[in-house]
Amino acid sequence: MAESREKAKDVPLSWRRGLWTIGLLWIAIAIADRLWFALDRSVPTWDPADYLMGSLRYWQALQTPEWLSGTWWHDFWQVRSKIPPLAYVAAALVQMAIRTGPEQATYALLLFSAVLLLSAYGLGVLLFSPAVGVWAAALCALMPGLYRFRLEFLLDYPLTAAIAASFCCLTLWRSTDPSLRSRLPLEPSPQASDGPALPSPPAPLPGGEGSKSLKPAIYSSVPLPPELRLTPRFARGEGVRGWGPDAGGLLRQWLAAIAFGLSLGLALLTKQPALFFLALPMLWLGVAALVQRAWGRLLQLLAATLLSAVVWWPWYSTNWFLMLTAGKRATIDSAAIEGDPVLTSLDAWTFYLEVLPALVSWPLLGVSLLGLVLAAGWHLAKRRSLPRIGAQSRWLLVFLVGGYVMSSLNVNKDGRYILPLLPVVAVVSACGLLAWGRQRWGRQLRWALAVAMAILSGIYLFPLVPAQAIASRSGLGLRHWPELAGGWPHAEVVEAAIAAEPYLQANIGVLPSTPGVNQHNVNYFGALQGFRVYGRQVGVNDRDLGQDARSMSWFLTKTGEQGSVPAPQAEMVQLVETGGEFDLQDSWELPRSRGTLKLYRRGEPFVTVEEMGPVSADGDRIRLESIEIPATAPPGQPVPVTYFWSGPAEQLQGAIVLLQWQLVESDRNSLEAQAVAEGSTAWLHDRGLGAGRLLLPRDSDRNFRVLDRTATLPPANAIAGTYTLQASYLNRATGESYPLAVPDVSFRIDPAATASPAPEVDLPTQLRQLASSLRQGDLDLVFREVGRINQYDPTQDYLEQAALALTYRLEQQPDNLDWIYALALARVQQQDVSGALAAVQKTTQFDPKNPYAHAYLAFVRLYQWKPNAAQPSIDSALALDPSIPEFQALNGVAALMRGNAIAAWKIARPLL
Repeated sequence: MAESREKAKDVPLSWRRGLWTIGLLWIAIAIADRLWFALDRSVPTWDPADYLMGSLRYWQALQTPEWLSGTWWHDFWQVRSKIPPLAYVAAALVQMAIRTGPEQATYALLLFSAVLLLSAYGLGVLLFSPAVGVWAAALCALMPGLYRFRLEFLLDYPLTAAIAASFCCLTLWRSTDPSLRSRLPLEPSPQASDGPALPSPPAPLPGGEGSKSLKPAIYSSVPLPPELRLTPRFARGEGVRGWGPDAGGLLRQWLAAIAFGLSLGLALLTKQPALFFLALPMLWLGVAALVQRAWGRLLQLLAATLLSAVVWWPWYSTNWFLMLTAGKRATIDSAAIEGDPVLTSLDAWTFYLEVLPALVSWPLLGVSLLGLVLAAGWHLAKRRSLPRIGAQSRWLLVFLVGGYVMSSLNVNKDGRYILPLLPVVAVVSACGLLAWGRQRWGRQLRWALAVAMAILSGIYLFPLVPAQAIASRSGLGLRHWPELAGGWPHAEVVEAAIAAEPYLQANIGVLPSTPGVNQHNVNYFGALQGFRVYGRQVGVNDRDLGQDARSMSWFLTKTGEQGSVPAPQAEMVQLVETGGEFDLQDSWELPRSRGTLKLYRRGEPFVTVEEMGPVSADGDRIRLESIEIPATAPPGQPVPVTYFWSGPAEQLQGAIVLLQWQLVESDRNSLEAQAVAEGSTAWLHDRGLGAGRLLLPRDSDRNFRVLDRTATLPPANAIAGTYTLQASYLNRATGESYPLAVPDVSFRIDPAATASPAPEVDLPTQLRQLASSLRQGDLDLVFREVGRINQYDPTQDYLEQAALALTYRLEQQPDNLDWIYALALARVQQQDVSGALAAVQKTTQFDPKNPYAHAYLAFVRLYQWKPNAAQPSIDSALALDPSIPEFQALNGVAALMRGNAIAAWKIARPLL
């Protein structure tokens, strides 16, 4: 019996049996993670809440898919324009199968855990042995940097899994290289060594030890245990059956290349930094194939790269411009705010070296490195060459060094940004642990370390009272205990806003910015209620405080700690709480004495909705019942106006009201002819009815009354006189339009009149006001103002309101340049390429002497990836004004897109 047991221990661990171990490991991870989430009563902080919101956006889009519609796919790729969608879509699909919610979305992380474990295992099997693969996967489950971030809905953990899978597939393709055996000769056979014959292969579990000796292998005559015979396993006919150069087969090489291409595309669809970690390994193999003139291998690598582009191209080609502009804010601007070290300092290059030990854990790092060092020392003491590890070690080193350098080049530093290095570090660490040998002493050391790391994970993840002091010493914030005390009132805040305005979309200005209360988690909890309530951060710029207060109907404040907010926030809180325009709607005590949360609502809301009687047989159209407006107002100043609308829900919900205040009688004076010739006799007040915030039941058989309180803006050159209103209705869904009867209301423009207090003018009017700045090329002002007003409309519906109204107006007056530029601005902001192209083509037609018009057309063409079509417009802009640097930049971008890097450098060099 004893002899049979010894023989059983000598049975090597096959890769199939290793998969069973990986499955059990994944189940253990799932149990631990779900226990943690079951205990946790916290709310998601800033980034997790924002990412959870993204998953809900894709969940919403997938409710009504149109797989064969190009328009639907274009809109689908635009759901999140700054971050690729794979992790969001995975969470959306999980929530479709279960239900929506922050805990439900995290089930998607279990999928990425499975991918990570299998990838680490695959790397170990491909490069060394199944035992190394099993230990590498186990270490991925036990490393603090990985288990910490798999419990938070961030993109770093999915990215780590995606990069690991892609690197594993690239390693698989590399292993099919027929020249691998010749480039990596085998070690001398055990019988030819100066020691005794090698013992039997390892036992079947991590470490697989069969010998009874207590003496570590590094001090015995055995160079290294069989698990770490650092030679190509495939060259010895081991590893996964059917894969390897000696198995031959061009088909297998191509299948591996296809697997890598698909995995690379999915990695880039997870997050852009995937390329940071995979670029150098790909370049390494490409150069090697080129040097060896292995044209078939080079073709396979190029084909895999092109195949990846098929996967990632639709999203990147749709969102490349916003992705680049957002990337600057997420890296350069964030680094400046957070005080990260500049690239010219030593700290920038040692930052990740300092944080890596805590992510890996010091015990693992020490034991594994010592194992490798002592093994190397034994060989040197015996005056023997180190094992011919060849490309195996170089291959891992290429990934680690490339990923480290590229991550260090990123000016925005955070420990979680190097998580993709950890699976490969786990493979190297597994080699270090197995270097202690197959004997009992080495086995006990490995298992003792694994148990210690498991205990450490319990200390970091669960609030075990005796271990709290140990966990609190983590310098990277790796301690991540569940919050046992609930009571966060976010759902109640959302319900209070819905109860107060059941037929309206609410946008809450969130003034504090703490982990528990911030604009992102308020926004997320509002989205869980059918996207009826949104949260936005306002009150952060001195120059915008008044406009913020006049533009928002809801504000959320709190007592005590305000979090990461700028200095103007305190003044904004005072405006809301003591300014007299807002009333306290409700308040809640936050858990653990974190303060009191207060919800304020505007005393006179901009929009109110009242349900009326049933729809009559002839009452299927909306009506403008009355208008309230001051008797006189000065030109160039906002004029408060209140419209009273009524009608059936279906007509009100999709209504664009086309309003124009028209001069009917001018004030007579001696300069009348000149004034009439130079002044303005009309202005627009086109807008969505109810500011586009209506949420009326479309199948209702009731009439509704909408009070719409806003402000209209007479031009500064409006002619003094009496004005009255002309109105029409436009249905945004059907295009139906009809004139509206207007009450007998008029008012006078008088330069001597006193301006009445008024709210901010509506957002479509503000957009039209920016048209003149766009025409003059003042893009800094345009982008700053657009960024501000976008906070007031969380869905940016005002852009569609303005675009539809301007399109209708231009059919009657096609040469109005202000309207054309405003329409172009709206369509560009919507990323509506065809609409933007049509608009900017009109600017060059009706404003041909304006160089900016031609530059805008060139930009849209470049956005379409059509540099040849853009070049004539660039040449026209440069001919009209060659001194503007932005025109030169467009010229350089066009040259680069055509593949002329030399010309692009010559153009860009004077601009640097």
